[in-house]
Amino acid sequence: MRYVLDTFTTLTAIAMQLDQLDALDQSLLSLLRRDGRASHAALAAALSVTRATVRTRIERLEAKGVILGYAVKLRDEDEQAPVQALTHIRVEGHRTDTVMRRLGGIRWINAIYSTNGKWDLIAEVQAQSNMELDTALVAMREIEGIAESETSILLRKLT
Repeated sequence: MRYVLDTFTTLTAIAMQLDQLDALDQSLLSLLRRDGRASHAALAAALSVTRATVRTRIERLEAKGVILGYAVKLRDEDEQAPVQALTHIRVEGHRTDTVMRRLGGIRWINAIYSTNGKWDLIAEVQAQSNMELDTALVAMREIEGIAESETSILLRKLT
């Protein structure tokens, strides 16, 4: 389960920092997104710079809070589930934290995002079948504090 940053201030600060990055930093981040364990030597070769430059850039990006950390990606997370959906959720009152904890216990939920507008949260659901998706949706409907939800099944990825 990945929890996504949910404060506007933090997201705005990160967005402003990302706008201030040069092309080399952006290329470095792109490579690290694909493989966070890539060696400095491999990154340097891909970017046509020295290992010292890569090390310095990574240290600076970490110090500025652009790179918040590194994560392990498990094999089953890399394999896309055949049924994927996004469930938009409206939460009653001030129950967001409780609802998020309960959603986090549903094994088919891959990520939870906070959002603005009509919906408070979006749950990214991955299942092996429509029956599993239905089971996940039933589990979500049983959570106290969810006032309304709407699910969209993702049919195909266009880009």
